[in-house]
Amino acid sequence: MQSNLHALDSKTAFIIMLDKSLDESEDQYQMALRNHLIHLDRLINLQEDRMKSLSEEFDVDVKTLEIEFSREKGEIEGNHKKQLSELENFLETIKEDQKTKEEKLRNKFLSFKEEIRNKDMENMSHMRMQLESMQRRLNNDLESIHQRYMTETSQ
Repeated sequence: MQSNLHALDSKTAFIIMLDKSLDESEDQYQMALRNHLIHLDRLINLQEDRMKSLSEEFDVDVKTLEIEFSREKGEIEGNHKKQLSELENFLETIKEDQKTKEEKLRNKFLSFKEEIRNKDMENMSHMRMQLESMQRRLNNDLESIHQRYMTETSQ
């Protein structure tokens, strides 16, 4: 029996030692868990700060891009207006040149028309004079033939 008591005492001591070891392990686990949670909180705070910083940087970049876009848009619109104005001026110049050319051609046509009409009138005058001359000559010839006839028949 003594050997059973001794074995029982030995096993009880071993269980007590395991219980102590389990308590120490539990304490270590709790301490490690606390440290881990503290580190996680710090990491979360760092991430939140980083996200906040990135968000602010993003907002600044967006505003910068909006300003640049507005400036470039203004420049493009200004260039467009300038080019449009130049094209309108160019078109107006072309229209004026076209009107000038058209007027010159019209004047040339009218002068050519007048010239042709004058030539025609001159030709008509000349032909009329020739016809009148021919008519007088024929009339004179006819008159002379008639006179001769009258003279010849009267005898």
